[in-house]
Parts: sequence; structure tokens; C-alpha cells
Amino acid sequence: MDFLKPATLLVLMLALLSQPAFADLASEKRPIFLTVFLHDDIPQVERHNIRRDYFVWLLKDLEHFSGRRVYLDFIERQGPLTAIDYQGQNEENTLRNWTRLVDQYIAENNRPQSITHKYLVLTRNQINEYTLGLTKPGHYAAIASMATYTAPAHEIGHMLGGNHEASQVIYKDGWWCETNITPTRVSLRANCYLYSDQNRKLMLGYLNKAR
Repeated sequence: MDFLKPATLLVLMLALLSQPAFADLASEKRPIFLTVFLHDDIPQVERHNIRRDYFVWLLKDLEHFSGRRVYLDFIERQGPLTAIDYQGQNEENTLRNWTRLVDQYIAENNRPQSITHKYLVLTRNQINEYTLGLTKPGHYAAIASMATYTAPAHEIGHMLGGNHEASQVIYKDGWWCETNITPTRVSLRANCYLYSDQNRKLMLGYLNKAR
């Protein structure tokens, strides 16, 4: 009877032990990457809690229902990108200008452009009297104001395939609250700080294209 040499046996054991790790890596879903440019008009004193107030809860919700890691990168003082003139009534032109700047940034910095990479500029003020943010369904570039805590989540939701029609006003913890992509903010209602079940399904369908 032939017996394996100890060295050969050790190699085989290590190979068997490593197989689950390789399988996990192969099956892991592609992460979501959010690049957020902080507009120059945001005072330094207001920047300290941006991550906590506008994004920590958003990342938690996204990771929970998507099963994907979410990476958040803040960029400050980035020339035209953080100095864009975003206020006015011509919203289509404003979004076009922002998309052009993002395209330049992607090209010059060799950054990815895929359905799991999104680029948003966070501004201190609203775009105009009625508009807190701008993007298009499934787009990769967006503008969002600090005027409400959910404005960035609203636009990110649109970029990930969510829409107004699938939003909800729900009764939670003793009061009515609005899910992230509710089209019109009513001050008497609270923020739910999550996406509606239907929008989660839409966003999952969009993200699953990146498997």
C-alpha cells in the first residue's frame, strides 16, 4: 500500500481548507461605491456631522437589504467639482453640467463608471425653491441638498433604480413617516430613514445586473 508523504499530505489539506474561501470570494456580490463631493458652500462647522446625519443610516439600510458592502468616499476642495454653480431654474442644464464634470473626473482619474459606482455633490442650499436634488433614473451623477437629511438618500435611490411611485408614507413608532424617495416632503411627517419595500425590490433588480 502506498502512503502519501507528509509534505504532500500537508499541501492537500491546505488546498481543501482554502476551497471555501475561494468559493466565498467568487460568490460575493459587487460592492456599491458612493463618491460624495462636498460643495465649497458648506461651512467647515457644518461638515463635522455630515457622515453621521446623512449617510451612516443610509449605508446601514443599503447593506442590509442589498447584501452588498457599501463604500463611502468624501472629497473636498476639488476645483470645479465642488464649486459648481448649481442654483437656478434650468434644472436640466444644471444636471448636464454636473454630469460633464463627473465625466471629466472619471476620465482624468481613471475611475470606474458602472452601475455600482455613483457620484453625488452635496450642497448646502436647495437648487431652487422647489427642488432639493437632481438626477435621472439609473444615472451615475446626482446633486443633493443638505436641506433635509434624506435628500442624498432620495437621489441615490433614484440612481439605483428607485422611483417616487414606489415610495410610502407609513406608520412607525407612533407617528407617520416618509420613506426615502417620497416625492414631496411634508414637515409634519417624520423621516423613516429607509427605503420602502417596493423600492428595495426595484433597487435590487437594478443592482443584480452587476452580479
